[in-house]
Amino acid sequence: MVSPSLGAHVVLPKYYVPEKFGMIIPKTKDGRVVFLLPWLDRAIAGTTDIALEPGQKTPTAPLGSRDEVDYILETIAPYLALRPHRQEVLSVWSGARPLAKDPTKTNSSDVSRDHVIAKETPSDVIVVAGGKWTTYRLMAEETVDLVLKTMRENGENVNAVASCRTSNMGVIGAHGHKDSLSASVAQSGGDGFGGSNPDPDVSRHLATSYGDRAMAVASLASFAGLEKRLHPNVPVIEAEVIYAARAEFCRSASDFLARRSRMAFLDVQASEMAINRVVELLAKELNWGWRRRRAETKKTREFLKSFRAC
Repeated sequence: MVSPSLGAHVVLPKYYVPEKFGMIIPKTKDGRVVFLLPWLDRAIAGTTDIALEPGQKTPTAPLGSRDEVDYILETIAPYLALRPHRQEVLSVWSGARPLAKDPTKTNSSDVSRDHVIAKETPSDVIVVAGGKWTTYRLMAEETVDLVLKTMRENGENVNAVASCRTSNMGVIGAHGHKDSLSASVAQSGGDGFGGSNPDPDVSRHLATSYGDRAMAVASLASFAGLEKRLHPNVPVIEAEVIYAARAEFCRSASDFLARRSRMAFLDVQASEMAINRVVELLAKELNWGWRRRRAETKKTREFLKSFRAC
């Protein structure tokens, strides 16, 4: 029902795309789709599409190749005023996307890059397949609504719940969010990125990344003297490491660099240069000994190699 396909993305400096501008090439010379979009003060371009052969094992940690990077850069180049070069690529990553086939359809070639939610008969088993990070709430909504519909058809009393409620529920950080949040964060950050030494990129990053929780990060930064950036090229600050360990169950440097923040996706070289400081902060917060610190540093350096073209 699911057919894996590998795809790579590259991150470029933000001057390759205006802040509120995006470009999509709907059909390249080999029939693929390529896009270029602004993303977290960078430009992201992708994607390749390499289908796995039947029976071929899906790699647990796929790597973007030099050929894929060259393909993306060569495809977007004719549409840009400047020709992008490989040395400008800040980060590369690859993933396996689940291309889904609706089990209720007979055409074997009908494979979708969107999610598929279907009810099998006569078992009434709900099948959820495919999808992507950006549509997880829509997938949940459609699944819950189909479950409720199925229950009603079977005579069960679910009248108290009309439909899925996710569209009216704010995610963590949304409830106290307001247009002036970035300014409030700057005030709470003290002189590190506010006050007499403003760094609007940091306060804006905290406000957009954490929502109303940004105030807690800013206060921690000011109180503990952790207002510094982990690297000058990325607006991620030291306090975020401690906050991730205390509030988000972060337990490794690679987890912070790739998931709690997006540093590895934005700039792999900056992330490599920040490893020692991230390990130092986590070690103090989580009481690591020297063996764990050394092992964590080595493991994180190896992990970050996956953000470079192989």
